[in-house]
Amino acid sequence: MNWKRVCDTESILENDMQEFEVDGITVLIARNAEGFWAYPPNCPHMEAQLAFGTCDGKLITCLQHLWQWDMRTGAAVGLAEEPLKQYRTKIEDSGVFVNLQEELKYAIQDN
Repeated sequence: MNWKRVCDTESILENDMQEFEVDGITVLIARNAEGFWAYPPNCPHMEAQLAFGTCDGKLITCLQHLWQWDMRTGAAVGLAEEPLKQYRTKIEDSGVFVNLQEELKYAIQDN
């Protein structure tokens, strides 16, 4: 596996999310009481930056069209029509590591 250290665990507050770049790949890291979750940085709908959205500890919300996803699974909730892809994560030596074996991208279609 291609595990890369993305940030320190203290870099992200609980119920918050932030973008990081590692090996030329931008990754969105979100944190809740259960742990850390990693996703591509953009909404699968129209590529809005998810970091400008909200994270309430259960759901990630894209502010552009209010699509939402379950933080733990990436499952679509409410208006969202597609799931949110996820990178595998692990915590080691106070660091958040993400498996970047494959860059996750969405096939965005012009509407």
